[in-house]
Amino acid sequence: MNSDYQSLTWRQMAEYHEELRKEIFDRVEQKYKHFGVQAREISFKDTTEADSWKKIWQKPNRKASWSWSELYQEYHSRGGARRFDMAISKGSSLISLCYGMMERNRVVLKLHAIEHAPP
Repeated sequence: MNSDYQSLTWRQMAEYHEELRKEIFDRVEQKYKHFGVQAREISFKDTTEADSWKKIWQKPNRKASWSWSELYQEYHSRGGARRFDMAISKGSSLISLCYGMMERNRVVLKLHAIEHAPP
């Protein structure tokens, strides 16, 4: 991690983390290109689709206990620059979402919520 991280302005920190997210998305797509997946930031549309998965899961213990739409609001307001979010899709189908937070001054990513689409 950048040794001058502490001295970054908020804008510089936001740009730094944006670049990290883009790099991760590119690496995921390259590593799993034989599956034809795309990785990107989560959109509000993705969250409403993922929230609808609760109706589809046949096993209640597989359902997410959180609302993706509420997490979207929280991570995009309070999460700020250090948030990590990824939507993975194949073709036009959303197949997975995750939210996390990058630790300040450390190369650590804590995943807070992750779910895949019902089979």
